[in-house]
Amino acid sequence: MDSERTGRMFDRGSWGNLSLSHGVREDRHIRAVCRCGATAIIDPSHWISEGAGGQPLSSFEDRLRCIPCGARSVPLEIWYRQTRATYQGAIYIFR
Repeated sequence: MDSERTGRMFDRGSWGNLSLSHGVREDRHIRAVCRCGATAIIDPSHWISEGAGGQPLSSFEDRLRCIPCGARSVPLEIWYRQTRATYQGAIYIFR
């Protein structure tokens, strides 16, 4: 396993239909991880403030675009530790 990815708490295979708000707690955060290797820590507060926190995490993947490879959907993962969102320009978020 890639040492960079060992911090994963829940990925697609293990979280099933966990809600967006499940990834927003003191001990975790949400990352977008594209197949090309581009990553970004996502701030879902806008979606939650709109009342979408109960929707499955997977329903937000189509709102992400990968700038380096052009992917029109980027998988989301829940990771250990709280951290601030990073806007590195690698993943574009459609609100």
